[in-house]
Amino acid sequence: ATVSPDHPTLGDIVILTYNPGAQPALHKDVSDLTAEVLLARESEMPLLLEVPLRNEREHWKGSFKLDDANARTLLIRYISGDEIDDNGGHSWDILVYSKAGIPLQGAYLMRSMINRSDNYFGFKRHRDDDAAWTDLAEEQRLYPQNWRAQLTGWGYAFRARPDEQTMELIRNELDDLYKKRYEDEEVVSSLLYWFDQTGQKNHANVIRSHWLKKNPGGKVAAASRQSEVFSEEDPVRKVKLLERFMEEFPQTDDNMLNVLISFCIQAELFDKAIGLLGKHPDPNPQQYSALAWHLIDTNQDLDKAMDWAKKGLELARKHNERSKPSYLSSRQWKRSREHGIGMSAGTYGLGLFKRGDFVEAERAFHEAYQATSGADVDINEHLVECYVKNRNHEEAMKVANECLRKGKANDSLIAHYKVAYIATTGSEEGFEAAVENARGSGK
Repeated sequence: ATVSPDHPTLGDIVILTYNPGAQPALHKDVSDLTAEVLLARESEMPLLLEVPLRNEREHWKGSFKLDDANARTLLIRYISGDEIDDNGGHSWDILVYSKAGIPLQGAYLMRSMINRSDNYFGFKRHRDDDAAWTDLAEEQRLYPQNWRAQLTGWGYAFRARPDEQTMELIRNELDDLYKKRYEDEEVVSSLLYWFDQTGQKNHANVIRSHWLKKNPGGKVAAASRQSEVFSEEDPVRKVKLLERFMEEFPQTDDNMLNVLISFCIQAELFDKAIGLLGKHPDPNPQQYSALAWHLIDTNQDLDKAMDWAKKGLELARKHNERSKPSYLSSRQWKRSREHGIGMSAGTYGLGLFKRGDFVEAERAFHEAYQATSGADVDINEHLVECYVKNRNHEEAMKVANECLRKGKANDSLIAHYKVAYIATTGSEEGFEAAVENARGSGK
């Protein structure tokens, strides 16, 4: 696989070429091929592009415009159906360059962080700490003013050897950087963490106090309040602190609102959580299901729980492209949505089951089973149990056998399978052999 130009700049048309005849190529004889290109971006979540390739006899080719101003490093893999060619688990990478012919500021830094991972937002890599250090050094050589690169280096060093020698090295560099950038609140807000980490909490508190007075609505104040929220252990108190934080520092997205709803669920402030979900511009179906689950699991107020579970399932069924994370492909998003439908339908089904409505519970668990492709053992168990309750013994046996073949059956499912088997055959004779045969056929 090749990329042209090999030193792409912002605004370029980037051409991707895949040669199925190359020795390591995975896609030898396929009818369609798509390149997935992940843009690793500065100060933003990655963005995934799906580039369809066309068959040009001896190779596949496609192109896209590199027009995201924050793109710094590209990761590339090639998809056909469920088969992924990611260069043997080490997705191809390429840096984004400036017009002067050198990588943009942040390009080497982003690849350094990618090299520290064996899975960067779903793109497989061979972790290489030496390569990460090499890229980081190159970033600092080209852009010595990039303070984020320096902080990244401290993180690498501290994780590799958290001893006094490393602490002293960081303290010296930290002191020097602070003297140079003490008037830049964005830099200072990041340095405060390192003052705390290196045993200089008193110094950090003096700096915080200064900035809280100087700019009570600034980055240092926000980071201080946020730290207070997430260090609080009392669930109810944590909700109050986050509400205060959101009042003092208005948010531009829904991330903190989602966190607040989760905190309300943890604190068992269910009605408050429902009120917040009702105001949410794009409510998360799983949060409705989580609320319902708390009540269903403890047999509390099943009518209310069922309303919440039904709402969660209705939302999960709707296709909302706005909710798709930027780093997911269409195929990944589809699978994620299907899993969400399965979990929501499973919660709804359990509520119906506990209410004694086994016919509707069977329908819900069947939807959950289909959506999860039989991968969830609890859903599988409940579906087979519903089939038995509704005297649908043949279907119970069919699904039980499927689950056993996949290795997704528990003892309870097998017990329900046995009831269906006896009801169908009139005897338990041969049941153990049927179970073992089903398990064996999946190997």
